[in-house]
Amino acid sequence: IDFRGGQEFVFDFENAVDVVEVRSELTEPLGTTPEVKLFGSESEILLRVDTEEDINQTR
Repeated sequence: IDFRGGQEFVFDFENAVDVVEVRSELTEPLGTTPEVKLFGSESEILLRVDTEEDINQTR
């Protein structure tokens, strides 16, 4: 059970994804370190941010 809240997004890419690189690239624009992990395959990731505000600022 997850009580943290926030938003989750699943992204499917054509090639394998380096989650460390994705996390690193998103940390500065989001202002926080997002949770990024493989989801289903090496080309699919789950991105979780704590608040909707994190995503809106990045857009």
